[in-house]
Amino acid sequence: MAKDADDPYNHFLTRFTGQSTAKPHRRTPYNLWCEIHGKDIEQELETMVNQGELTEKQKPGRCQKMRSDRYCDLSEEERDEWLQRSEQEHATAMEAWRAGGNGKVPDDPLDIQKCIDRLPEFIQPIIDIVVECTRGKLVLLWGGPEPRDGGHLNVVSICSGTMLGPH
Repeated sequence: MAKDADDPYNHFLTRFTGQSTAKPHRRTPYNLWCEIHGKDIEQELETMVNQGELTEKQKPGRCQKMRSDRYCDLSEEERDEWLQRSEQEHATAMEAWRAGGNGKVPDDPLDIQKCIDRLPEFIQPIIDIVVECTRGKLVLLWGGPEPRDGGHLNVVSICSGTMLGPH
């Protein structure tokens, strides 16, 4: 699901679902190339080990050398293509990271007010699920300064479940 860059709860959802909030790093073109072509090299090495040309202990070093040599043998044009892929992958990851709130909790008063305004619609489904699973009642109270009201204290209560009274 695509994230809405204006959603003040992106940071919460990212943390709640266990996704990383760290800024993404650009992978090197060599690493991208190895991800795709490394399996072919691994198969060649396995064949070499099976034929006795190489021992298991020699395999990691030879693997690195073969990967490096083959990447260096690529034409300049092919290496540029891998560089462009790397940059595109990073741009996509950065866009998703920015939409997720950059790993930061909002501190701008307008963003805080958006969070307060959206709190009921955001939290109500979660509260409803808890009530459904526990067969209980749940009340959430939020209290704090509200930017729209000049920082005056405000209390928001969100309830789910019903209390049956005498009939």
